[in-house]
Amino acid sequence: TRTPGGYVAPSARPGDLPYFVNRTSNFLPRVHLKRNFELYTVMTVVSGVEGDVFQLAAELKAHLVGLYGLKETVVLQVLEPHQKIFFKGDFVNDIKQFLEERGF
Repeated sequence: TRTPGGYVAPSARPGDLPYFVNRTSNFLPRVHLKRNFELYTVMTVVSGVEGDVFQLAAELKAHLVGLYGLKETVVLQVLEPHQKIFFKGDFVNDIKQFLEERGF
């Protein structure tokens, strides 16, 4: 259920899927935009991933390719020890929507 302010409580529990995405201490999804003004690059960062980080990355990539078509190439990097996934470009809202649909 969505509150009038837009908050959606998580419904997924660890073990429901092969991966789990934690929220911050303020109950926000751990998805943010990282800008490098010197290199003129923008990256979307998903952090706090537990379990199979590579499966989540593959599902997110398939979701983004489905949204933007095969013309759009989705470039990503998985840092398993840090529990993070980096996407080249601004996909913050798309990834937050994907995680919300999965109950995170």
